[in-house]
Parts: sequence; structure tokens; C-alpha cells
Amino acid sequence: MSPVAKSKTRGHHGLGNVRQRADGRWEARIRLPYGGQRSAYRRTKSEALAALADLIAQRDQPVQGKTSALTTGTWMARWIRDDVSGSTQRQYASINAKWITPAIGRIPLAKLTSADVAAMRRSMAAKGASDGVIRVALKVTRNGLSRALRADPPLVRSNVAQVVAMPTYRAPEIVPPTLSEVRAILAQAIAHLDAPTALAIRIGAETGLRQGEVLGLQWTDVGEGTITVRQALKQKTRILASTKTARSRRTLRIPADLVEALAAERRRQVSTGMVSTFVCAQADGSPLRGRHVLDEFHRASDLAGITRMPDGGHRFRFHDLRHAMASRILAGRYGMEVAQAVLGHARITTTVDTYGHLDAADMDLGLVGVGGQN
Repeated sequence: MSPVAKSKTRGHHGLGNVRQRADGRWEARIRLPYGGQRSAYRRTKSEALAALADLIAQRDQPVQGKTSALTTGTWMARWIRDDVSGSTQRQYASINAKWITPAIGRIPLAKLTSADVAAMRRSMAAKGASDGVIRVALKVTRNGLSRALRADPPLVRSNVAQVVAMPTYRAPEIVPPTLSEVRAILAQAIAHLDAPTALAIRIGAETGLRQGEVLGLQWTDVGEGTITVRQALKQKTRILASTKTARSRRTLRIPADLVEALAAERRRQVSTGMVSTFVCAQADGSPLRGRHVLDEFHRASDLAGITRMPDGGHRFRFHDLRHAMASRILAGRYGMEVAQAVLGHARITTTVDTYGHLDAADMDLGLVGVGGQN
């Protein structure tokens, strides 16, 4: 619970105030242009009032000294290198190098304006960047400026990117494979692919797990008629990492045909002398590679005669098995809450935004296992 102020004194023009906190300290707080706030803490009210005046002066004066020569491009590269990690760092670095730095990189960070950021957005659109790419570039810019605002001393007076409007997000309409199409693909996978790869496709089809979650499954995650998702295999780094959110960590009940398929793979591994903790493993015991699984999924689709999506767009991907599971859940009238729990979405809004357009009347009715068992 946040502390309750014992008393409060307003600052200049209502843009700041001083208050005493429950712990006895005095807080000087100002509002920043374009949103946000900054605080300083002192022992006495008079010291806090002096700190309030300093905060207002810092906010209303241009950034001076050595930081005034720091360019936006140098700051963004430094922030991404030092404060961002993993796949997010790679994505941010790519967006920064291709779009942000060429557009606003030479502008001194302290002199960057909302008009500069808006010009970057218009330039990106003129060069053919999609709304999704523009949204990411603005998000990266906002995050970088937010970090600059929190530096000590602050490197900017405000986050000027906050007032530049994001393009409207339009989620792509999902056309999931039907249950009969999934069964046809799986039949070809079982008949023509190696056992671990066929099992990976089967798990994806029967559970809706993400590909990284499937490839990260270990035998300790397999229970009596259940599987528990605790980690995921990162595609590029091949690192086994914990799931990103608490809701992604989940235990799912699985159909009988998948229980038997898992038991059969376990027996196969033992009979061949394989020593592996992974459910879907290569001959050396390491987890299957995502690219290999996707290529083999496409081969099984081709053998089943399913090479294009019904709308003539891209081929079905492994991830479309997840969409197919969602469609069966909703077709069975189980509701968005069940779909969220099974799919491991952190927020139900993600489930609604992604699958809210699906019409249950057009789907295969019944929440059934791909193998045909309830």
C-alpha cells in the first residue's frame, strides 16, 4: 500500500507539490511535459521546497554540459546494448539501425522534438514500412527516451515521442486449419516423418502449445495424462528458458491417443539407448531444431495436399496448429477463459483480440483430440 501524505503544499502553477510521506520524509514532485513525473526526497519541508524549485528549473531549462552533445543515435545504441537483452535486444537493434538512427540519429538527444519523431513516422510510411513496423519503431523510441528521462542527471526534459500517435493496430484475421485438415497433416507426419518430429507436430496439434514450448518439453514435464509447460526452447540461441509469464506456466490434460504416443516415444528412446531429458529429441539427445520441425511440417502438409491457406495466402505454419486448437475450444462453447488458460495468454484481451472474429457456426464442433478421442 502506498504511503499516505500527511500534508501537502502546492508548487508553481499547480505543476508540482510538496508533501510529507507516512515515513516522515518530505517529497517534492513535479509533473513533466507530455506526461510522467519526477520526485526528490528531503528530511524537512523547507529542504523539499528548495528541491521542488530545483526540479522545476531543471525541467524548464535545456539540458546543459557534456550530455548536450549526445546524439539520439548514440544514446539509442547505448541503451539497447546496455539495458535490453535477448531476442528483444536483437529486434530493437535491427529497428534502430534500419529506421530510427537514419531518421533522427544525428539530432542531439536534448534537442529532439515531437516534430522530429513525427517526421520519422511519415518517412517510414513513405518508404513502405508497415503499420506494425512503425508501431515497433515508435515503441522503441518511446522506451529509449523514457530511460533517458530517468537518467541521473536526466538527459532529456520530456519524452517527446509520447505525443506522436501510433498507427491503428489491425490484427491479421486468422483462418485456422480445420480439424479434418489437421488430421490429414498429422496422418502424413506419422506415416512419413521420423518419430520425434511426428510427435512434436502431434503435441502441437493436440495441445496448442507454441513450438518453443513443445521443443522444450522434458520427460519430467509428462505426468499421468498431463503435460506441464515450464520452459521453452529459444529458436536462435537454443537456450532453454522459463516461460515469459505466470499464465504461460500451465498443466494441461491430454487425450488418450497422445498419452500413448508419448509412451511409445519413451519406449523407443530407451530401446535405442538414447539418453535424453527431452521428449522430442535428435539422435544425440539434444532437442529438435525449430527450422527442421517447420520444414517437415510443410512436407507433411504437401503430402496431405494442403499447400495453401483457404484464402490463397501463405502456407499453414506450425503455429497454425495453435490457432486450430483455439477454434476447437471456442467451437465447443467452452469460452474465452478456457482458451486463455489452455493457450497460456497473459491477458484475456490477447485471446479476444486474436480469436474474437471466429464464428463457432463455421467450425468443427466439439473439443476432441486430433486422434479422434475425447
